[in-house]
Amino acid sequence: PRFNRFETNGTDRYGGIDSTSNNFDVFLGRLYFSGNVSDPSIKYWFTLQGTTTGNGSDLTLLDAKVSKDFNPYLTVEAGKYWSAYTYEYYVDIGKYLIPDLSAAEWAFSLGRQIGTRVSGKSGRLGYSFSVSNSISGSDVGSNQNTHEKLAAILNVNYDVLEPYGYQETDPGTMWVNKPQLSIWASAMYNPVEYSSVFQNDLKGDKTHGATASVNYRYGHFSTQVSGYYKKNEGRDGNSSFESHGWQEQAGYYLVPGKLELAQRIDQVRWGRGQIAESGGKANQWYAGPANFSFNR
Repeated sequence: PRFNRFETNGTDRYGGIDSTSNNFDVFLGRLYFSGNVSDPSIKYWFTLQGTTTGNGSDLTLLDAKVSKDFNPYLTVEAGKYWSAYTYEYYVDIGKYLIPDLSAAEWAFSLGRQIGTRVSGKSGRLGYSFSVSNSISGSDVGSNQNTHEKLAAILNVNYDVLEPYGYQETDPGTMWVNKPQLSIWASAMYNPVEYSSVFQNDLKGDKTHGATASVNYRYGHFSTQVSGYYKKNEGRDGNSSFESHGWQEQAGYYLVPGKLELAQRIDQVRWGRGQIAESGGKANQWYAGPANFSFNR
């Protein structure tokens, strides 16, 4: 809960009337449901999110999936769930190295999708393949298909040494005595249903892309290096352009389990700027630093 007090003074000189308001809000509330149905191999996961800010009280369905484990090599899921495209977006937000996603992740990641997915693991190799509605950018609330084309994502991940896992940092990990090294790689096809400022996409574009991450941890040190690629085929059927990005980040615990020093470098190179057409400003990419140019 959050309390706000708003008070105006001296507005009469502009023809206004001074007023005061006091307001309590539930800024963000989430409710999770998980478990199994009739059999331990049939599982469900639901997430509801609500807020009263903006004088609203609606609930948003963030996750709603049911899965069936047939064996270690095959799990089938259906519903709304996190896409297994970029590594960082797939990680639990409570275990990010830095509190927010990198600029490259905002530009190239694919978030939640509505569809079906098959996945499994054999030894050190994990894999998944999904078919879903078009996957919208993080700045878009809509995710329904209005045309015939569907999105597809293929992901493989391989533990070269000990598994790195889905965590960029973990205060509970005081010391890692065996080197951890994992590789994450994905390819995607995503037809764009809704224009996105974050991802420089216009409605009607067809996008193809790939991403890869190398993740390493040993002792008190951890690091992730990721690369991104995307090709946009314009809605006019003729124009197309390619975009690239990368990020590197690392952390070192100065005081094991309590104090970590972290750094990040990232870069986005758009093949062409569509930001102005999709609703953004030519000199400001997203809700970040002012005058943050989309083409630098």
